[in-house]
Amino acid sequence: MERDSISLLWPGEVQAVGGVLDQRAAVDLDLHTTINALAESADQREAIEQLLGMLCQDADTISYRQEVIADLLADNELTAGLQNLVQDLSSLTRFHLPREKAEILYEVTWRLGELESYADCVDKLGSLLDAPQRDIGSRALRRLRVYLQSVRSDPVFAHLRAELPELMSRVRGIASVTVGINLDQDLQPQAATLLQINKRRFHGSSDTLLGRLFGGKRTGGWEGIAPLHSMPKAGAGEQRSPYVRPLMVPLFRDLSDLLSRSCRPIAAALERYVQLNSRVLADSSGQLMLYLGALRLIRRLQDLGLPMCRPDIVPMSEGVCVLAEGYNLNLALRFAGQDSADLGERIVRNDIEIGRAGDVFVLTGPNRGGKTTYMQAVGLAQVLAQAGLYVPARAARISPVDGVYTHFPAKEHPELDTGRLGEEAQRLRELFSAATSCSLILLNESLSTTSPAESLDLARDVLRILRLLGARAIYTTHMHELAREVEQLNREVPGSARITSLISLVEGGRSGEVMEAGTKDRGGRGHRRVLAAARESESPQSIHRTFKIQPGTPAGQSYAREIAAKHGVSYHQLEELLRKRGVVS
Repeated sequence: MERDSISLLWPGEVQAVGGVLDQRAAVDLDLHTTINALAESADQREAIEQLLGMLCQDADTISYRQEVIADLLADNELTAGLQNLVQDLSSLTRFHLPREKAEILYEVTWRLGELESYADCVDKLGSLLDAPQRDIGSRALRRLRVYLQSVRSDPVFAHLRAELPELMSRVRGIASVTVGINLDQDLQPQAATLLQINKRRFHGSSDTLLGRLFGGKRTGGWEGIAPLHSMPKAGAGEQRSPYVRPLMVPLFRDLSDLLSRSCRPIAAALERYVQLNSRVLADSSGQLMLYLGALRLIRRLQDLGLPMCRPDIVPMSEGVCVLAEGYNLNLALRFAGQDSADLGERIVRNDIEIGRAGDVFVLTGPNRGGKTTYMQAVGLAQVLAQAGLYVPARAARISPVDGVYTHFPAKEHPELDTGRLGEEAQRLRELFSAATSCSLILLNESLSTTSPAESLDLARDVLRILRLLGARAIYTTHMHELAREVEQLNREVPGSARITSLISLVEGGRSGEVMEAGTKDRGGRGHRRVLAAARESESPQSIHRTFKIQPGTPAGQSYAREIAAKHGVSYHQLEELLRKRGVVS
């Protein structure tokens, strides 16, 4: 086995080519919140962001990663052992940081420290993975186990293990040096020389008030006849300055040369272990941290009553994203950071069936009815699945995509002469210049910055192109007319993607019941579906959002009046306010 080419993320030597997670999409999906939940440090965040952005399309690579998480979920002892070891493994990375060429003394101590940490990690990790009760199913961890077995059975490693204590004692046994100082007639230091290297340390005199109070002479070293003077400690951001009196400079130089000469035999001994490389384990530490972070996230959500599952990855050609009881991961994390009581009941879950119920969804419903949250949930699940991680759902079946593209409302840039609609159009042009039939496209209130008639006309064109392109897409909008025209668009425009209307459910009426109506599913079978809006006759104040998303036809209102009433800006509320102020009679 090649000892410098093992990965816990990639099953082969060549990394599979991935898709594209557009940078704007990462922002619109609030991927930063997910990354923070997986990572424990800035370095980990950067690595996880890179991994999620790859959008791996290779089913075997995705399964390779899923297997590791399944092993950790099934073996708490293995998880705890890796958690205890991962910091030791991570410490190996410091031996691979660029550093200036150092003297032999520092090279020896550096290399000895690396070999000591490496040998310790090999033994501990090897013993953990080789435990008799351990049933490892993942190819990645089995591969790591075989690598460690090969290292531990290597005669060179065995020789290192036998020789390491002596080598370490020879270096660490240098505890002090004895210095001889000549004085002039005025008893001032005149000259100095090194007398010998010692295995014992010097201590300051105990013949002081504290020494008399706390007891006698020290053992294990020589006691001086005066206080022991130490190098001053450096403050934050400072480097420790050596003692630079003229007499000491050549003395310190001689000391360095002397110690270097004493280390040459050790350096020669270390040449036998040049083939032992800690980089493999150093690199694996970051990958194990990713898996442990994924496991912590799964356990955290499960403890709060929310499901996380291993998605079935199906061919890209199937073009499906099916989630049973799917939910927005970031929403759950935000709630978990507040009052997490009964989170499993508070977070609304939806069955999502892109590819079965339709390929292009037009999602309408009341303001703050969960439309954007639903759309983000789909995007986050897609990204997590292609990274080989578990997804927020009870069960999932997902096809990889070659890109995730979003078109969310953007901040207006007054310095540009295009206007807000022009900016929207330009971003849509860029999106369709990159997207393919295997992409996921998420449009949030797109083309809503012009007149209603023009917005509707432009939105129709976008739906026509999405159907023609054949991509998976969700288009959230308040243009209910657009949702009512989906069947007409399906008939008029050629294409492989079926346009379907989704609605955000509300409860209405005095009884508080959810409105229902008969519809037909894709196969033409009749059944009852829940509508997203209450009847026009219902009072806005009686509307209650359920945040459930279902196929159906919108009733034609987004309940903007309810929002206005909540904030006290309905006509009657403002009229009353003006009367109270005496502005109107």
